[in-house]
Amino acid sequence: MNKTVLPLVVLALLGLGACGDDSRGGGDDESSGTPACSDVWEVGETLDLNTYEGCEDGDSIVAVVTMGCYDADSKYVGQFTAYEDRLWVVQSGTDQKTGDGGTPGKITDVDPEC
Repeated sequence: MNKTVLPLVVLALLGLGACGDDSRGGGDDESSGTPACSDVWEVGETLDLNTYEGCEDGDSIVAVVTMGCYDADSKYVGQFTAYEDRLWVVQSGTDQKTGDGGTPGKITDVDPEC
């Protein structure tokens, strides 16, 4: 191939890579695959912390952060997480070392005081 044709072939291949639909997200809620926080965080709904990875709040992604929950006698209960310091869920029976497993909990507006 001569020196003029090679750059044209490279540019053509790069151009083809930009064609098609972008199903990897970066756009609206539907294409991102991340649920809206208002759809996830509803009092009384069950939330499985084994599969929950976070939610989308406007233009921001709210990642899940879980912590160990202990009762008043310092006995391990399970894992818990909160949303906006006003909604909580405790997944009881999780493995104390890994936080895995357990029974999905109900979202509540009553602080579990973990």
